[in-house]
Amino acid sequence: MPLLVFGIIFMMAGFYTYIWTQHSIVVAAIVTLAGSATMPFVFGNFYIGRTSLERRAKVIRRLREMQGDW
Repeated sequence: MPLLVFGIIFMMAGFYTYIWTQHSIVVAAIVTLAGSATMPFVFGNFYIGRTSLERRAKVIRRLREMQGDW
């Protein structure tokens, strides 16, 4: 699983490098913002995991406690 996370990080870094060198600043900024807005969801998915029920329960409990504090 860590290799998959590193793969996503390096793929996005290469993608951003390509975008910033080949396109205008406006396009590069929009793509960078859109891509980096989705990264917390990707890392959250790997952090919670599918096999760790205890960790998943802790995250759900914490989100339930924070309800309304967003």
